[in-house]
Amino acid sequence: MKRISPSAAIFLEISVLSVIFGALIGYFMHGPDVGPATYAPQGALTGLIISSFIMLFEWLLRRHRIANVLRHLPFLPFILFKALLYLAAIMLGLALGALLFLGSVLTITIPLLLISFAVSLAIPLAMAINSLLGKGVLIKFLVGRYHSPLLEERIFLFLDLEGSTAIAERIGPLAFHRLLNRFISDVTDPVMASGGEIYKYVGDEIIITWTAENGLRDAQCLHACFDAHAALTTLADKYDQEFGVKPRFRAGMHCGVSVTGEMGTFRQEIAYLGDVVNTTARIQQACRDVGRWFLASRALIDRLRLPEGISAESVGEIPLRGKKEVIELLALESKK
Repeated sequence: MKRISPSAAIFLEISVLSVIFGALIGYFMHGPDVGPATYAPQGALTGLIISSFIMLFEWLLRRHRIANVLRHLPFLPFILFKALLYLAAIMLGLALGALLFLGSVLTITIPLLLISFAVSLAIPLAMAINSLLGKGVLIKFLVGRYHSPLLEERIFLFLDLEGSTAIAERIGPLAFHRLLNRFISDVTDPVMASGGEIYKYVGDEIIITWTAENGLRDAQCLHACFDAHAALTTLADKYDQEFGVKPRFRAGMHCGVSVTGEMGTFRQEIAYLGDVVNTTARIQQACRDVGRWFLASRALIDRLRLPEGISAESVGEIPLRGKKEVIELLALESKK
């Protein structure tokens, strides 16, 4: 199965919302006397035009120097800027839709403007909240998927920035924060493309998880780690120019049953508990002991087919700190 890029996933989500919005606008423009067969196709195509304008604006923004300014804006000004940008995309889409399907110039009314602004505000606000909570977490809270704890078979990946203490001492806390934020951003795209979820950041460590079904399919979990490693290798010179260091990470991966459920009252999160989480953390720590950058448990590797160009070498049964039983670990490397 071909992996979907984060940009493609966002375009798909916005397209669905825009099609729904376009269909509703089509209904209001034609009135209740016209059946869905008339307004739904026109509204859906108008929605696709709107989503195309939105993604075009996003693409232009990312390639303009204003993108760096936007990333440093406080939350509210950032949302308002995006809302105005999306409002422009919606109005352009509606105007083009009216011209193509009705053969007339769009009549802008106060209700139409208010509805369009509400939608343009809701999209970036929902995306921002989803980003703050983590991909898909908002929907899980809304539908109550984990309101009652569930047993789930999951894969966990712990990524740890190598030599972070020494780096922080050398470049200072503010520069280290910028480096760490850049590091997290650069490894996130490969993770999201593989269907992984960023569970949480713990200092200089990133905890990533997949359901076993998603992570094992086409060895997506392994692709995520190696793609993240390749991304950092490609960007190594840029890091070196700005920070005087080429960041690397150590990775530990394992699978098992976790208890997944909502936790907390005043600050809620979806938490993953169980031996699998603790064991994965210990596997990542064992990377330093055996001198390898990526270790995975035999239990995980035996359940998937190694992608072409990736090898797995047993480093033996390793005693992990805090665990009575030893566990066989394999070091993974790219042959490319």
